[in-house]
Amino acid sequence: MSDDKFFSPTADPVTPDPTPLYGSCQCNRISYTVTPQPHQPRPSGRSYPIKMIDHCQSCRRAHGGLLTGWVISPPSFGRLNLTLDDGTVKEVTLLDVVDAYTATTKESITPSMKKYPGSSLAYYASSEGVIRNFCGDCGTSLTYIRDRREDEVREKVKAKIERGEELTEEDKKWKVAVFDFTMGSLHDESLERCKADSQWWWNHGVKWIKEWAVGMGDECVRCDVYPDGNDSAEKIVVKADLQKEGH
Repeated sequence: MSDDKFFSPTADPVTPDPTPLYGSCQCNRISYTVTPQPHQPRPSGRSYPIKMIDHCQSCRRAHGGLLTGWVISPPSFGRLNLTLDDGTVKEVTLLDVVDAYTATTKESITPSMKKYPGSSLAYYASSEGVIRNFCGDCGTSLTYIRDRREDEVREKVKAKIERGEELTEEDKKWKVAVFDFTMGSLHDESLERCKADSQWWWNHGVKWIKEWAVGMGDECVRCDVYPDGNDSAEKIVVKADLQKEGH
């Protein structure tokens, strides 16, 4: 999957509000910062960070809640501070987190659970090519990260694993275009500035939750497909859509 699904190569760079967003797990062993930077917008014209809610089955089960809010950004926006087992604090990037996960052979493809070395940052592969990070001490869900390599590339790597062949460093290298932080893990002052303006995976949502969640406003961006770049920059009257669906 090419990066032009997430960043328009022809659009002028945008400069978002650089005020950082801060968040952490409940026990505070893991904290993070999202600092917006100048970047190419999406093909739809939307800029990062994107603030949205989602209530597809996968996210509901992963988080145990009706709704999950996500803050979506390029990896360069994010930093995590991990309190290690020896009491020291280590700052890592999102790509550091991914590289630590793919450091072992088969775990670059197959579901597994592990931790970032010396920390409580745990990984769960909820599906092939997807990892969700959470705190292994208090359980707070923190991230969603997806490998954006083309399907045929991933299939070749999977075939090598099935044949018992050693993977190269290139085989294990994920392509990460964007990452998601859970909006619910933001600190209050950051969450006040981070109101969701869209519902994603609309066609995978539950009807009564759609109706209930329209409290975001009379209009919001309704996105049927993610992550294939089909999010619309136009405002869609969600209440009218709900009426068409028989609500």
